[in-house]
Formats: sequence, C-alpha cells, structure tokens
Amino acid sequence: MDCKRSTRLLRSAAQAKLDMTYQDEPYSEDEAEMSGPRKRTRKEEDSDYEEPSMGPVRAVKRSRTTKNRKNGKGSRNAGKLSQSIARLPMDMWLEVFGHLPIETLCTLLQVSKIFQDTLRSPENLAVWRKARLLRGAPEPPEHLNEVDWALLLFGPRFCEVCRRTRVHKVNFALMRRICKACTRETTMTTTEILSEYEGIRGSIYDILMSCSRLMQPTYLSNNTDIPLFNRSEVELVLGQCYYVGEPYIESRKEELMYLQAHAELCENWQKEMKLARSEEIQATRMSRLDAVKRRLTDMGYSEEDLELVYFERTATQSTPLTDRIWNNIKPKVVAAVNRFRILRMFKRLPIDYTIEDHSGSVLERRREMIETVFLQYRKSLRPAQWRELPNICAIALLPSFERLLGAPNDAHIAATDLEQVMNSEQLQKEMDRFVKEHRDQIIGTRSEDAMGYIRCKICWSTYNDFSSVVRHIHSEECSCLDENTSDASNYEYGDYAPILDFLRGSDSQTDPSKSHTNVLDNTESFYKCTSCYKWGTWRECIAHYDSDTKFHWGIAQRDLPYFVSIGIPPIPDDRTTWSCNHCTIHAEGPATRAEVIKHLREAHDVHEPSVPEDFFFIH
Repeated sequence: MDCKRSTRLLRSAAQAKLDMTYQDEPYSEDEAEMSGPRKRTRKEEDSDYEEPSMGPVRAVKRSRTTKNRKNGKGSRNAGKLSQSIARLPMDMWLEVFGHLPIETLCTLLQVSKIFQDTLRSPENLAVWRKARLLRGAPEPPEHLNEVDWALLLFGPRFCEVCRRTRVHKVNFALMRRICKACTRETTMTTTEILSEYEGIRGSIYDILMSCSRLMQPTYLSNNTDIPLFNRSEVELVLGQCYYVGEPYIESRKEELMYLQAHAELCENWQKEMKLARSEEIQATRMSRLDAVKRRLTDMGYSEEDLELVYFERTATQSTPLTDRIWNNIKPKVVAAVNRFRILRMFKRLPIDYTIEDHSGSVLERRREMIETVFLQYRKSLRPAQWRELPNICAIALLPSFERLLGAPNDAHIAATDLEQVMNSEQLQKEMDRFVKEHRDQIIGTRSEDAMGYIRCKICWSTYNDFSSVVRHIHSEECSCLDENTSDASNYEYGDYAPILDFLRGSDSQTDPSKSHTNVLDNTESFYKCTSCYKWGTWRECIAHYDSDTKFHWGIAQRDLPYFVSIGIPPIPDDRTTWSCNHCTIHAEGPATRAEVIKHLREAHDVHEPSVPEDFFFIH
C-alpha cells in the first residue's frame, strides 16, 4: 500500500470522529441549507475495507445484516481494517502522519486503540513536535508530554469537567480546557480560603497562582476583580507548607515564577492564534463575497446593484463558494439584490446608504409603470377595500412583483406584465396574507378604540388604527435595510387611557373606554394642550403627548387635564387626511375634511355625512 492510499485511509477513518469532536469552524448556514440524505458510513455498511485485487471486480451479493453482525459478532470481515493498518511499517507511519494537520492527529487518537498506541509510541513523538512547531505553539510544560499538550491545545473543543461543547479557550493557569461555570466551581476566592482554612497567613497568597478572576459589577465603588485559586492546588500547597515548611515555600516560589511565565507565553500565543483565525475567516468572507458578486454580474446586475449585497448573510459566510453552495444560496441572494433595487426604485434607502445610480432611467420607468398600474387597481376597488392595502413599495416587495421589478436592467418589463401580476390571484393571496398576519399579531382580538395605539419600533411613529400601520410599512417615513422591517414584531400595542380624560365632558358625548376610532372621527372637536400652544384633533393630541414634549407638563399629578376642548380651531383645518367612501375620487390622494363633506353634498347628495359610512380618515 503506497503513501497516498494510506493517507486517504486515515482521513476516511477519522472523518466521522472529526466532525463530532472538532468544532473550530463557526456555524455556517450552508451546512443547514445543504443538509440532506447522507452517504452510508463504513459503520453502516456490511463489510469493511478490503485490499484491492489485481483481477476483475465482480459484483458481490449483499447479505442480510443479522443481529450478531450488528453487534460485531460473526462478521467475516471484522477487524480487517485494523489488521491492514497494523501491518504497515513504522517508517510509513511517520511519512503518513507527517502530512496530517495536528487537529487530525488529535482526532485519530479517538478512532481506535491501534491508532492511539501507534501515535503515542516514542517513535512518533517527533511527528507531534513538528506539527506543533508548524502552528507556532509554545513548548509543553514539564508535567505534560507532546501528545497531551497537543490534545490540550488542538483537541476537541469541550469542557473537560462537564463536557460542554464550543469551549475554545484554554485556561493555562489550570492547564485545562474548562468552561466558566466549571472554573467557578473548582476555584476559591480569598474570602472562601480564609473561612475554610483557619489560622493561615496572608503571605500564603504569594505562593498560590491565580487561575482566573471573578468579575465585579460596575456599580460597586470598588469594582476590582476578585482573584480565584484552584481548590486542589490550595489544598496541596497548604498541606506541603504544614509538613515541609520554609524549604517548600522557597521552591514553590521558583516554580510559581516558571508557571506564570509559561502561562503568560501561552495566553499571548492563544490571542495571536485567535487574531490570525479571525483574519483568515474575514479573508474567506471577502473572497466569497467577491465570488458572489462575479456570478451576479454575469447574470446582468450592475455594480450599483451589488453595493449592498453584503447585507445578505449567505453571501458572507466563512466557507469558500462552490457551485453546490451557489445553487443553494442563489435564490436568497438574487431575492436580496432585487429587494435592494426596489428600495432604490422607491427611494426608501436610508441616507447613509444612498448610492449613485447610473441606471436611474430604468428604475424610474419601472416605478412610473407600477404606480400607474397600482392606481388603476385602486380605482377598480371600493374605497373600503383599498383603505387597508399595503404601501406600494411593500406590494412591490412581495414575491410576485419582486421577480419582475427587481430584474436586471437588460430585462424587458412591459406594463402589460405588471397588470397581469396585479390582477392575478397569487398577488391577491400574498396581500391578504400580509394584512392578516400583521392584524393577528398586532391587533389580535382587540378593538380599534381610542385607548390603544400602535407604535413602530424602527422609526417610533405612532398610529391609532391598523389601516395606517399597513400603509406605514416600507413608507418614506420608515426607511430601513433590514429584511425584517415588515415583521409584525417591530410594532407594539399600548394603552393611552391615562391621558384621554380630556374627552370626558366634551361635546362628543362619548365614553373613551368604549369609543371606537370611527366614533371619535365622526366629531369635529378640537383640543388644545394646557401647557403649550399646540392644538388639533384627538389623534394629534395623542401624538403630541407621545412625543418628547410630554415632559413639559412637569408634575404628573395635577388638577388640570392634559388637553381642553376649544371647539372651532383658531385657523381653518387644511389637513388632507380624509377620503370619500362612495367613489374613487380620492384614490389618488386624500383631501381636507371640508372638501370631502362638500363633495359628498354635491356629488352624492349626502347632507349629514358620518364616519365611516360616507367618509373615513386616511393617514
């Protein structure tokens, strides 16, 4: 058997164990995406590896696995792998092991006893030393050999006490890979030493090595960290001091100087390795990002389209990009690029991420087409139906439109294509699902009364009805690159009951504990803040209180209400926040309350309009 075959044999035997024990690589989403049916391992197969013969290969009938063969009994091929490995001469072992990384050598120790005996033999210690020096690791301490030292530095990343995984840091004062919880359980503070051992002197700490420090809260006046000492070492040192005395103390001081110097050297090396590993991972991420950009460029996307692709996590993972990985992440990456293009199209990107757009004419033309198609669609509906339609940008980001509007510039998009999508059942299902999910998670079973408010956690805008929240998502007021901007968890429901006393006793004759927003909108009452000059409707008073001006009331408990009714406003109300509920005249944009009432009287012969039967509030 030649050296290359031996190397492949060792790697195959160690592969399963390596995946279970060595976890140096951070979590990658590629592993979760590409997880699927795995190949049968040698443990699951009916026979182990056999030496290939020079004759022709014939098909061998697979025999049925019996209970004895599952238990390792009665198999004719049992032990053939171990026998083949045992027949290798030692010089070939040295040649094979010399080409393996030190992490693989540590894993081979746990594969089988023959690997353990061979790797721990004195003839192979030079292999361990060579592999350690290639990584720049310091010399082992006096009480550890090369193999145990390599296992401590490069072995499985789990706690030696509780077997907790992902413990990457070694405590060189304890010479153990141990988690923080177990470190605290196996150590003692100075107070604990004094309470447990009576009659000891303070000089005893001069010959004890601090293995860690207990972090103190920053609010304490003296927040210096408390040193921790190994419990077993404290017992050993105190026992030796009691029986040996001064001679042991002198020798212990010399030993402690060596241990502290060696621990400091190892900690510095560990920091350098961590920094080098971080730089290596960052370089891999950038290389993968460049590879993703090249593939997107080949698909027709411009450089401006790829400026924000690094926000997509799958494009910046710490594993190199392969054809298989690209096939798995391509839908997510392309969808993210299309999403950024649509946000640029509607100018929804934050100011910090404004990109110089050289393809603005293409995006502008697509925006004009979708706005025209959307307006025609709104006019085909009853006002009560389009009142709760999402924002046009939010609709453009739905899957049905995202593939069209976000396509590269060389893709031909016609108005008929957009009309077909707008009138499709699939888009209607997506919009209904969008509205229903947000209503169920934000409003739930609550009624839309004046007591409640809905606040956006991204831009901190406050609304009193759900229809305004639906139109707020991906609006000009709330620009965000986060793909979870439309997530219902970004909106919270609250109660304004304490400040709504100003409605009691007014001419609205409504009980605020049972008042629906439409009932309050039906009145024309205006209110003024008792602490400043601001005035407005009940909605604007609540928004005024919710702002930072709520501190200008000073004392929370007082006799005056927060707002008082003023009846007719001091100046005409020119707020364009109302729409007719009988026709689509205001589908292009809302009007003032007076204009809507005039339109209802002239066009629909409604002389006593009411909310929401004849007209309604729209933000």
